[in-house]
Amino acid sequence: MGLPPLTPLQKVHSIVFSEGTYQVELEALGDFFWLFLQMSEEGAVTDCFCSCEATREQCPHEKVALLAIFNGFLQPLHKRFKESLWNHLCQMASRRHGYLPSCLEKTDRYSATSLVGKLLCSIQPLHPEAVEKLQEMIDLRPKETEENSLKFSNRSQEEMTLWRQGRASEEFCYELSFWSDLAKWCMELQERKEPYKIVF
Repeated sequence: MGLPPLTPLQKVHSIVFSEGTYQVELEALGDFFWLFLQMSEEGAVTDCFCSCEATREQCPHEKVALLAIFNGFLQPLHKRFKESLWNHLCQMASRRHGYLPSCLEKTDRYSATSLVGKLLCSIQPLHPEAVEKLQEMIDLRPKETEENSLKFSNRSQEEMTLWRQGRASEEFCYELSFWSDLAKWCMELQERKEPYKIVF
């Protein structure tokens, strides 16, 4: 892509995304900035806004955000996510168990069982950071609305009407659910080279 590497004075703290809409929090020279980007499926930036005072042509933060979004890959994060194993696994789980946190029972782990008590799905955090992250994602989850969530930014008027009527599509129900956030977190851990094991 021809982008320079991040320097120790530039750090991306978080990337929140829904389809091609991104919100990136980054630190540069000790100051914090928020960027909002719209990207095409191919990874071209179609719109960008930064909280710094500079014009887009003079803003140095867009390149930093793009480095984090591509992370050394040819495809942008939202495209990689769409095709990821984590996304497909969590989509299957959401269709099977439901989209609301109430579909899981909480003990020392989160689990879903059949009507006869057979264990169907289990999520068990193994260290304190994971416990906190899952609590935030599942137990303390705020209601997402048009005012507080990026997940509404790419929706058609027809889809929004169906959502207001309580008839949102499976795809939108999944995007608004904790399952989607769980899949994005698992993919983030994988891309940070955290060790993991999948057993069939």
